[in-house]
Amino acid sequence: MKKLTRIALALTAGSMVAACASVQSTPVSPASLEGRTWVLESVDGEGPVYGKRIVMTFQPESSTSGKMYGLGPCNRFFGGYTLANNGTTINFGTVGNTMMACEPKVMDQELKFMAAFVPTHNISLHGDQLVMTSEDKSKSLTFLPESSQIKGKLSFKGELPAGSEIVVRLEDSSLMDVAAITIAEEAIKLDKATSSPVSFDMNYAPHLLTQSHTYTVRAEVISQGMLIYTTTTRNLADFDKPMTVNLDKQ
Repeated sequence: MKKLTRIALALTAGSMVAACASVQSTPVSPASLEGRTWVLESVDGEGPVYGKRIVMTFQPESSTSGKMYGLGPCNRFFGGYTLANNGTTINFGTVGNTMMACEPKVMDQELKFMAAFVPTHNISLHGDQLVMTSEDKSKSLTFLPESSQIKGKLSFKGELPAGSEIVVRLEDSSLMDVAAITIAEEAIKLDKATSSPVSFDMNYAPHLLTQSHTYTVRAEVISQGMLIYTTTTRNLADFDKPMTVNLDKQ
């Protein structure tokens, strides 16, 4: 996990540089938004509740508008967007969401997160940071892209049937007696029967990592709604080189 140390040092250095010199902001375009998973850095200046990976994706449909969707602290959300004023403002219109209930502190941030989607925001890119601020400056959202990758292959005996879905997760497994926290996730759908190995290239956001924490990679295979393969051993994440993750048949 040597690279994790370098990531942490780079983030610290980056924060120091940012404190000393402002990063020039630029307008956004559909091309600069699409093809990335944007991970929440802050809502109204506060970071996400620990363990919550809050993401947003843009799907352009024209040169100025499209759809957006993602996962909030508790529920999935979705809606449309329109860019205006040469990419310096964005209008979300009506944003819908599912209606699951979560623990109180998560629901508190859920309400704050959804309230931040006021109809019109000023929007800009500060380097890789996506910044959205309401016109009256009372609401703000900042996101960073999943800009790094962890790579490897999944090894297993037998053959995975056509139509199977493999889900690979990068998890923070530092805390004892607490469920692992998902940092990143990749879903791989198989159109045909597939033999070992299967490669994965999972994107993640470096700002979600903490230097002193332990990170592992877990995978499972679902076919016709049933778990047919999964990892049964602890696989420490290797950020330096491709890793091998073994799957066992259930």
